[in-house]
Amino acid sequence: MPRAGILCLAAALLVAAAAPAWADRIVTLAGATLVGRILEEDAAKVVIRTDGGTVTVPRETIRTLEKDLAPPAGKGPEAGTSEGGRPAAPPPEVKPVEVAPADAPKAFDTAKAAVAAGEWRKAAGFLEGLLQLDQAAFPPEKRLGALGALVTCYLQIKDARGAARAYTRRAALVTDADEKRRMLVAAEALRETGSVTLAGKPLGRYEEAIEAAMAWKAARLLDLAKQSAVKATGLDDPARLEKAALAAQDKLKEADAYAPGSSDAHREEVLGVFVTTITDAAREVVAFCTEERKELTRTRLASVASKPLALEWNARGGPYLAKRQAAENAVKNLRPFTRKFEVPSLYDAALCRALLADLDDLQYYPPDVRTSGGGRMKIALRRF
Repeated sequence: MPRAGILCLAAALLVAAAAPAWADRIVTLAGATLVGRILEEDAAKVVIRTDGGTVTVPRETIRTLEKDLAPPAGKGPEAGTSEGGRPAAPPPEVKPVEVAPADAPKAFDTAKAAVAAGEWRKAAGFLEGLLQLDQAAFPPEKRLGALGALVTCYLQIKDARGAARAYTRRAALVTDADEKRRMLVAAEALRETGSVTLAGKPLGRYEEAIEAAMAWKAARLLDLAKQSAVKATGLDDPARLEKAALAAQDKLKEADAYAPGSSDAHREEVLGVFVTTITDAAREVVAFCTEERKELTRTRLASVASKPLALEWNARGGPYLAKRQAAENAVKNLRPFTRKFEVPSLYDAALCRALLADLDDLQYYPPDVRTSGGGRMKIALRRF
């Protein structure tokens, strides 16, 4: 059975910015792809948790559902996996070295020498030990350098969460808002993916992780903007369509702080989600109504024989009429919508004309069913 109605429109390509290593994937009839972990499913719906939040997908709108997928080939290992897609061994444990306050300068020199030699675990142990000292023994200016080196150590031993903690601790020591934000984004990316690989790129140095994390955050916000469009409802109402589009644009504008120009570069792409959502859903409504009209026509005369039969017919005819009208309204919204948001190229006039013609025809019984005057007979609910 087709979707429950255009008021729950759901479509558009959705690519998870940081999909889990082993994940479930849903592809809808309208082309949306949601990657995450399925929390619940029954005959009516599937509930999946994605990076952008929890989404309930009507079972009738699902084209394919795949479970426990390994990471795509060529994408590199993600959280908790090795290069072959198998669960990765945990990173080596770093035990803080006990450092006496008087020995702090010597311990710091030892840590720096270990970093230079690529002895990452040894260096991390000394740095963690130094960071446990009070500020009199190990002052803030040295802590900044120690935490920066500690990030690199954890990246090298593939401990994403250790690196995330080091970024967070370093961010607490800086006063520059932009620098603080960059560190916190790096911590977020490493913590949430649980991986020292972002977008297929292995991270081994402090600045590498920050640069990759900024791109990761921008891509994630782009996906969240698309997902807000996918989740939008009531798109047959012009005011609600406009409000949903503005909300999606606001989410996209957040990406500019991490990748300048993102909102301009992807604005049309995000707005296109709404257009695709409406036209794909309208196609489904046309297909649904075309089949449903056959049954409404077959039972048309019998439905006036008794009140129970009339009620049964109305229970089928009511949703038919509501879906058809909502689809027509939504398609009619597209021209003013694309004009208002200055994306006229998104409006496919030929497609919209064809959809509206089909929806208009579906107001009526088939051409062979005529009124006493010879005109087309409209489909209407029974009155009693």
